[in-house]
Amino acid sequence: MSNTESPYAAFSKLGQCLGTQGGGIKLLLSKALALESVKGKIRSDEVKSAVNELLNVVRALEVNNKNVVTSYNETKRVFKKEEENRVNVQAMKSTVDMETQSPCWWDAEHPAERFQKRPSPADDPVMAPDPAGPTWTEIVKRRTSKKRNSPPQGEQGNGALGVGDTATAKPRVRARPSAIIVDVKSEDFPALARKIRGGVDQGVIGDSIIGMRQAKAGGLLIEVRGDQARFDAVRAEISRSAGSEVEVRALQQRAMVEVRDLDQWSTVEEVAAATAAATGILSEQLKVFSLRKRFGGSQSALVLLPIGFARVLLNSGRLRVGMVSCRVRLAEQKLRY
Repeated sequence: MSNTESPYAAFSKLGQCLGTQGGGIKLLLSKALALESVKGKIRSDEVKSAVNELLNVVRALEVNNKNVVTSYNETKRVFKKEEENRVNVQAMKSTVDMETQSPCWWDAEHPAERFQKRPSPADDPVMAPDPAGPTWTEIVKRRTSKKRNSPPQGEQGNGALGVGDTATAKPRVRARPSAIIVDVKSEDFPALARKIRGGVDQGVIGDSIIGMRQAKAGGLLIEVRGDQARFDAVRAEISRSAGSEVEVRALQQRAMVEVRDLDQWSTVEEVAAATAAATGILSEQLKVFSLRKRFGGSQSALVLLPIGFARVLLNSGRLRVGMVSCRVRLAEQKLRY
């Protein structure tokens, strides 16, 4: 950690490592389950016993990883509060300095241009009359533009809604696949692309990658299809093949979810913790917006999170925050006219 980097930012990088580790554990568990499914075809009892022991170890790793993620979210919440307090103290200090060093009203100088006399028409060469007298100007008749024939009453063009109605085209929302960004300089891009293409395990990648190109910023953009477990597995394999000196980031489509029926004592931290516990997502991958008061003393909150985890909440329809089982639905997009 550098001297200028805050502890909260350094601690957030640990969450990226935990996400990569979780993807590797999920991939290892899927491979172990696949091996268990064909255990009946194995004749050797020793091999069967080894498969069972391997599956138990992997499941223990998964449970341990969930406990680590839960502890990480709790610790990061404490770091976040400390970071907010530090920022607030610095903001208050800068405000006090500005108030004590602000100039007085008598220190400001009035511009002399306000008291200058405006030029008269005789002094202005543009406004002064021409001494040579009036000049003749040739006037050309303006051509009348042809009016376009409007369609007769009862006939309208394609897409018309009727007399007095205006057709508004609704924008199409394109569902974008999840993507992985490998940060690299433009001059190092070809070498890194060849390194990743030749170093990944094709058995792990499979047919999950549907696009691979250079991003506008110069990095390597890899589009991935599949669920969250498949995405984490591909990201872990890309990170391994790229090397530890290269930063690998995730770009995922996000959805806004509305949580209703919150009691009047619920906080943003409680909503974030409940969402992370219900979906298994890391706390830095979601964002809870400020709570809003509703009729009857209840509250509502908007939660922004990846679309895969949003489907988990929407399918359940409920989220327990505190003692209340709150309703969950997809937030409506407000149209502006």
